[in-house]
Amino acid sequence: MNKITSDFLIIKSNYDEELKEGACAYEYVRGCARYKAEDVFNQYAESIILAADTIVVFNENEILLKPQNEDEAFGMLKKLSGSWHKVITAVCIKTREKTLLKHKTSLVKFQKLSDSDILDYIKTGLPFDKAGSYGIQDQWARVRIERIKGCIDNIMGLPLKLTKKMLKGAT
Repeated sequence: MNKITSDFLIIKSNYDEELKEGACAYEYVRGCARYKAEDVFNQYAESIILAADTIVVFNENEILLKPQNEDEAFGMLKKLSGSWHKVITAVCIKTREKTLLKHKTSLVKFQKLSDSDILDYIKTGLPFDKAGSYGIQDQWARVRIERIKGCIDNIMGLPLKLTKKMLKGAT
């Protein structure tokens, strides 16, 4: 019988997520999830390691990570204004016996955003720890999303159905 437990640790990986010029979005996000899992596994080799990484992709090839400053956040949100973009989350499960790596893609379209609306959101400080400068779980973003195609959990950063299926396959 499987036992559900809340006994877990959150360990920050030391993996450097440097984005190389011309990187393929899918390869990049999958690599980040895998290398984060491997980094933590090196410290906790008897554990089941779950790592994930999420990126936003604009115009099929422009990867938007977490903004480094207000100007970057503004620029990202201005690009996303009135446009469709992809949100890709890669999930890696690593055990001594297996490494499972999968990804999920969702599509998101923002309403047209005014400059003042974007600046008000930036002032909250919420965009700075989120790929693409927004979190769909933030009230600001939630009311400005015009349409979603795909899994909302994926857009938040962890596709739950996929992760549950992977965990079952890892044990």
